[in-house]
Amino acid sequence: VENGTRSRDGNPGPLYWQNHADYKIKALVDQSTRVASAVADTDCVLLPVNRNDFLDLIKSKPEIGMSLLRAIAERLRYMDSGYK
Repeated sequence: VENGTRSRDGNPGPLYWQNHADYKIKALVDQSTRVASAVADTDCVLLPVNRNDFLDLIKSKPEIGMSLLRAIAERLRYMDSGYK
């Protein structure tokens, strides 16, 4: 539908926006199926990430992998603290 929100090939158009979404996704690292919900504070377009592209990025840019590991460690500490 060429109404500004989507082009004929299904890509987002200039008037496309989405502020709430529910997804059933495959995790990039361990391939387990997860359900995720997202609520955006502002208009945005979500970008799907291909697993192989993600792993190639981590291999080529180790600093990104380290940043992800730090974020995971922080979340684990938070969970271990009992949400304090």
